[in-house]
Amino acid sequence: MLEYGIRPDDHIFPSATKSCAILSRWDVGQSLHSLSMKMGLNWDVFVGSSIVDMYAKCGVIYDARKMFDEMPEKNVVSWSGMIYGYTQMGEDEEALKLFKQALMEDLEVNDFTFSSVVRVCGNSTLLELGKQIHGLCYKTSFDSSSFVGSSLISLYSKCGVIEGAYMVFDELQVRNLGAWNSMLIACAQHGHVHNVFKYLKQMEFVRIRPNFITFLCVLLGCSHAGMVEKGQFYFKIMKDYGIEPGSQHYACLVDLLARAGKLEEALSVIKEMPMQTTES
Repeated sequence: MLEYGIRPDDHIFPSATKSCAILSRWDVGQSLHSLSMKMGLNWDVFVGSSIVDMYAKCGVIYDARKMFDEMPEKNVVSWSGMIYGYTQMGEDEEALKLFKQALMEDLEVNDFTFSSVVRVCGNSTLLELGKQIHGLCYKTSFDSSSFVGSSLISLYSKCGVIEGAYMVFDELQVRNLGAWNSMLIACAQHGHVHNVFKYLKQMEFVRIRPNFITFLCVLLGCSHAGMVEKGQFYFKIMKDYGIEPGSQHYACLVDLLARAGKLEEALSVIKEMPMQTTES
């Protein structure tokens, strides 16, 4: 495009930086940032916001914040991208501080923003703050979002309020795979193994195809409940869904067998693992 002398505009740049974020190619994104500066487009709100989002999703948080602070005008993408970036880097205080600033300035936020902040509350077990944000989600109708719902389920589960997780899940009108997996994780962690299998059947009924996280939740539930045969069954059928068991799946199976006193079988599984075990 550049070779043919065609100048990228405020529509092309965001598309290009989005691709960089998906591929985690911040080096290419940095070149695009430099090009936008040469063309005087870096202060365009759409271009600038896409650059912030790209740096944040690539984990280059310093450059993301520098660009964010220098922007004369910000939109929901720049705010959400920055908050998400802090969340991914584990800088929960900065994420919450920025979210509060956005609310104080009466700025627009979206379901992606709420999802990131709720996740922070879950990671830090800030139940009361999480409840307040849940209430705000309800007022702004973002509670119906599958992304927000998944984060709320995780929040209540991590804070030990499994009833809250069930309530959020039951009220979700549209449930994506992330919402189902969040509920399965919550059930497994709280020992509600019967609900793990109940929701797994419901997933099959509504034709939601399980992924590697789904099976990890099921194996975790089997391990906690000592369901050896069921655990072995679900481990074996993973390949029927085109899913190759990973180290975490093997670890769950080994734990399941060891808990049941089947040490020889556990050692056999360890020897069959395609990846090398690490020294503890």
